[in-house]
Amino acid sequence: MSSVYSIKQTHYNSIDCAKVIFAIFVVAIHTLQPFTATLSSEARHFVTALLSLAVPFFFVASGFLLGNKLNSTNKDGQLAYLKKWIYRIGRLYLLWTLIYLPYAIYGFSIENTGLIKSLAIYTRNILLVGENYWSWPLWYLLAMFVAGCIIYLLLLCKVKQTYWYILALLLAFAGILLDQLRINDWGGVNLYYSLFMTTRNGFFIGFPYMALGLFISSHGVRLHQIGLFVLLMLGFAAQLFDIPLSNFVTIYALFVLILGINLPTRADDLHMNMRLSSSVIYFTHMLWIGLLLLLFPKLLAIPLFVTAVVLSCLTAAVIIRYKEKRAIKLLFC
Repeated sequence: MSSVYSIKQTHYNSIDCAKVIFAIFVVAIHTLQPFTATLSSEARHFVTALLSLAVPFFFVASGFLLGNKLNSTNKDGQLAYLKKWIYRIGRLYLLWTLIYLPYAIYGFSIENTGLIKSLAIYTRNILLVGENYWSWPLWYLLAMFVAGCIIYLLLLCKVKQTYWYILALLLAFAGILLDQLRINDWGGVNLYYSLFMTTRNGFFIGFPYMALGLFISSHGVRLHQIGLFVLLMLGFAAQLFDIPLSNFVTIYALFVLILGINLPTRADDLHMNMRLSSSVIYFTHMLWIGLLLLLFPKLLAIPLFVTAVVLSCLTAAVIIRYKEKRAIKLLFC
């Protein structure tokens, strides 16, 4: 069977376009819960499963693009590049954590948390959780940072890539197991959850999905589009039945199908702007949502979603206009 794309491609414009759509999905995740709560259980489950593909797509895309860089150089070059990559992600995380600090302070104030306890919780959240009040998107950056550190250690220790994928699978299973043990009130996991709060982090989410992107980058694709579409449908159906790890099947098929869409490369600047827009929407939408909720506490879910998307897109337009400024590059590149 013919492959969906050539691993030697240098342009992945379809990924940039998809990122904008999935960034809007993330806005929906953070605004539409009151609306989806009014739907039937089947419709709610469908919408939740659909929206849940957004952040995994970003992880897989990052792993794929990182893999392309690593595959194009020797070990010394790989380690050097990965160091810069980890530093960039860490810098972005710290900068955006500072930007969202006023919301964290507001959250602690309305919850009447004392100063010492607030500082302790804030420090725990920065180091282990990746989010504070109204700064939920930032866990993605911390998870990326942790995943990057894991990949660096695996490279440094000369671990074969086959074992990377085995480790990723084991960690994904471990995350599912931890969640099940918590649901069943097994006290042995209380210490973990008192520190990390969730399994939504670089160990159980970030690294496994990035490893999937690395796998696609290293091994290519040997399934025809029709086979991938069938796999996508089967994976999503399995998600609706809550079959463990089915979301990995869905996101694999979806990512490769999107990767195989051939968009014109002559409009590279447009696609680069779309890539930047997705980052702007992702990282700024909660700033707008928080402001809207402070000004209009009774704002309904759908108007909140639409307004947040419009304001985030307008912000992206402004950022694109000044994208060569050093401050813009520090925050979004």
